[in-house]
Amino acid sequence: MSTIDNNQLSIIRQLDVGDYFSQLPAQQKLYAHHLCRAAWHGARIVMRQTSPESISIFELIKSLYKECGGQWKTLVKRCGVSAIELDGFMQYAAMFLCNLGNFYGEGNQKIVPSISRDSLWKLACISAEATEILEKVIDSIYSLPPHSLGFPNTDSMSNYYPGSGRMTKEEIAKVSSVLDSNDIGPENTRIRKITDGDTVIYHVLQASTDYGSTTELSVGNELHGHVRLVGGDHGQELAIICSELAKAAEYATSEIQTQMLSKLIDSFRSGSMEEFREFQKLWVTDKSPEVENMIGFAEPYRDPFGVRAEWGAVICLTDPQETLRMRRIVDRAKDFIHLLPWSMEDVNGGNGPFEKPEFEAPEYTSVHVRTWYQPGQTWGGLFEDLAMSVEESRATLISQYLVDNQEILSIFGYDDSTEPSAKDIIYSTYMQIGVDGLQALTHFDAQEQTWGEPHMRGHFGILKYLLTEGDGVLSVDADLDAQNITIRVDEGKILSHGKPALGQLLCRYHIWRCTADVKSCREFYEPLTSVTGQYEDWRRIVCQKPETRWKYVQPNTIRKDDDVELKIYETSDDGIIRSWMERNI
Repeated sequence: MSTIDNNQLSIIRQLDVGDYFSQLPAQQKLYAHHLCRAAWHGARIVMRQTSPESISIFELIKSLYKECGGQWKTLVKRCGVSAIELDGFMQYAAMFLCNLGNFYGEGNQKIVPSISRDSLWKLACISAEATEILEKVIDSIYSLPPHSLGFPNTDSMSNYYPGSGRMTKEEIAKVSSVLDSNDIGPENTRIRKITDGDTVIYHVLQASTDYGSTTELSVGNELHGHVRLVGGDHGQELAIICSELAKAAEYATSEIQTQMLSKLIDSFRSGSMEEFREFQKLWVTDKSPEVENMIGFAEPYRDPFGVRAEWGAVICLTDPQETLRMRRIVDRAKDFIHLLPWSMEDVNGGNGPFEKPEFEAPEYTSVHVRTWYQPGQTWGGLFEDLAMSVEESRATLISQYLVDNQEILSIFGYDDSTEPSAKDIIYSTYMQIGVDGLQALTHFDAQEQTWGEPHMRGHFGILKYLLTEGDGVLSVDADLDAQNITIRVDEGKILSHGKPALGQLLCRYHIWRCTADVKSCREFYEPLTSVTGQYEDWRRIVCQKPETRWKYVQPNTIRKDDDVELKIYETSDDGIIRSWMERNI
């Protein structure tokens, strides 16, 4: 069973972009404003993807905020609750809003409020509206199980597969195969199973503004039952998002940005993932924009099957200093690529056979091709639940593998004379591999034998590989009686044993990804990330000492005629709640 952290006390951070926003010209501010409005209006999509009750909990928070006018302390006397109980609700509300649902975005464990049921009822009794909402969801707010998100079973749930008709992994796989054979991308879908007597119907709910459209899909011999593509999922939110994106396009600074947003709008209206991929192709060509965005159904972090993507939206502003550093990295990229473990001096200009941008097929005369991507197949669709974890691990490994490169370290201001020194950075990186790998164990469900977070599974896999293949560069000592764990790094073995081990692991992941070798990847990765024996002992110790979670308070943009103001909120639970209430979503 997953460890559930019911304490919403946490570190609150301010996402401070004021200096960067103030430097934007008026046109870019308007562009950023409407992109932000589009992003925020996707919040309800995330809530709907998270759990059936999340939107109602959001409405409950809004109702109570409206009733007290944001003056939460007045509810102590008006509702007869203690200040501690009220704080418990505000901590829960802020944590809920930062995760856009009642399950943690990192780890997927359920968030349960510390305020008692009786006191929550007292708060809700302040208005008929709040009372009506709470009546619908109070059991769902407090009930355990489900303890976490995952394949629908007695201990976990997933609203990517909503409704009372519980789907098995096999059914999900077969419906996904039907979508693949009908050239329908799964990323922006959910599946609802409906049983009518002996007839089973799978409604594939596709995100679009195309309300009411229904298409019967050909199932062939893959499935007993009917599969229907039903448009209009998240339709109300997507209609508003499209409107805001169209407004943003009026202030685009290049034709590429205009075309890019047009493709994004077409995708959200029609549900076509092919249009979304066209948006991504254009996005790559939008070089060095001052305001950047990535919006849509792209990353399948929370679908237990690993193919359905959570709505995500990131609006970014350029940091001139950091951009200059990263530009220096990009300018030297061709040189640094040659340092990666798959590079070969005489192949593809020194890049090796697996670098996509300049790939030239090598002369293989005795190696038979066993695996490859069929037309239309993608990394995520083929590798399913492994895809995001292995990909995030691959990205992490590249940075760890190159951490000892003095040229890269100098670009970021570290050498032998700085504090910390380049040597300190290298040592700390290997120590951090141990810390991250151990802390990742809090995201493993021992009862279901599942990982709740792709990144964390990858962190644990890197640690375990270094422990077994790094010849002592990293060691972990666990005192089961004292319930303490000590990580040790042998600095003398970092370059001689640690780096080669990381390179071996990185090369495996990269080659399997490039060659679509899901069989070899799964046969290696699943045992590598299994948690048994001493690793289970470590997990129990780590779970008793969970990390303090973070919350972020984010600003709002407010348009006033042809100007845009940035409103900053207090770094507190009250500030987080107020910022969300003033987004008017």
